[in-house]
Amino acid sequence: MSKQTAEHNSARSLAARANGRKGGLATSKNHSPEWLSERGRNGGSTTRDLYSSDFFRYAQQLRKTKRGWPKGKLRKSADKAMHVVHTTGLSDSARAALNNMLAHE
Repeated sequence: MSKQTAEHNSARSLAARANGRKGGLATSKNHSPEWLSERGRNGGSTTRDLYSSDFFRYAQQLRKTKRGWPKGKLRKSADKAMHVVHTTGLSDSARAALNNMLAHE
């Protein structure tokens, strides 16, 4: 058994997960959906301010590759999206901004 697996299954980590789950459930029970949404939005904004939007792009890329997306699928999807961008009647600045976002794989 690897050290990482042993750490994830230790009594301490299991207790910490259970306590965290209980705290999350209590928070969701005691607060309105609007408050929870605002809390999540603030957390995302804080993370973006600390790590820049590249953090989210990188995290998304990791999720896609870990889920076993076939090689080349991301490129094909970006190419399709770029084609749509070029065929719509967007201004040059909007088209450049979208191309810039799509170019980052």
